[in-house]
Amino acid sequence: IRIAPPSFSAAFGRTVAALARRDTRVAAITAGMKDGTGLADFAREFPRRFFDVGIAEQHAVVFSAGLAKAGMRPVVAMYSTFLLRALDCVFHDVCLQNLPVIFAIDRAGAVEDGPTHHGIYDLAFLRTLANLVILSPADVEELPAMFDLALEAACPVAIRYPRGGAARPETVPLTPVEMGRAEVRREGGDCALWALGPEVATAEAAARILEAQYGIAATVVNARFVQPLDVELLRRHAAAMPVFTLEDHRVAGGFGSAVQEALECKVHSFGWDGAWLGHGDVGELRRERGLNPEKIAESIRSQ
Repeated sequence: IRIAPPSFSAAFGRTVAALARRDTRVAAITAGMKDGTGLADFAREFPRRFFDVGIAEQHAVVFSAGLAKAGMRPVVAMYSTFLLRALDCVFHDVCLQNLPVIFAIDRAGAVEDGPTHHGIYDLAFLRTLANLVILSPADVEELPAMFDLALEAACPVAIRYPRGGAARPETVPLTPVEMGRAEVRREGGDCALWALGPEVATAEAAARILEAQYGIAATVVNARFVQPLDVELLRRHAAAMPVFTLEDHRVAGGFGSAVQEALECKVHSFGWDGAWLGHGDVGELRRERGLNPEKIAESIRSQ
């Protein structure tokens, strides 16, 4: 029997509660999404450090800035699509002031609920902001280490993760999360697949197909960071082989764009195109757009 991995939301709830137990500065804020973001248990355990501001995303962000200015370490938990309502506040009230607010961005990536709920637009704005560190865990095992890093950082940090869960393969040991450093999951000399978040699993599946069916040996990299990007490793790979990127975000302005800008050359990126993404099963949506491992492997072979 295959046991589903715990969801990122549940892992986040456990993680932020553990942070609050050891650091009395930690507070959690959400905008009418206590249950959906995994904060129900935190709210019961720390009622004086939990704030649900209702459907008022801008207030949630500005309030978090005030708490940070007063010496607290606020964690703002919000769905990616709803964070878009507060981008002006993320810029002016948090990043411009370089305040240590942690943004827990849930439902980052495609979901079943259609154009208004897909979390595939946040990176295009967030990665233009100075002072902001942006991470994405490949699996729930990485998530606590990323929040530990965020708590120690003297700047705003955004950690984005999708709906559902993803487990680290038992054969892959958990390596330390270091600022701006990627993790190499698989070594190969023919091409490099740089993947963000749970797209690492997609990249690993595509790499297995490339090797088994086409004799192509691919390196697979868990990028971990969008900002700061591991430019040193990226440039070493680009000097030796073609680089491809995978992300659960629109290609325009996303992780692939960041890689392309760092290399100052064209990079083939797998992600959502510019057409509106409709309702439907995410797996089917991915197959329709050629974002499943089989289609990705075919596309890489043809490059």
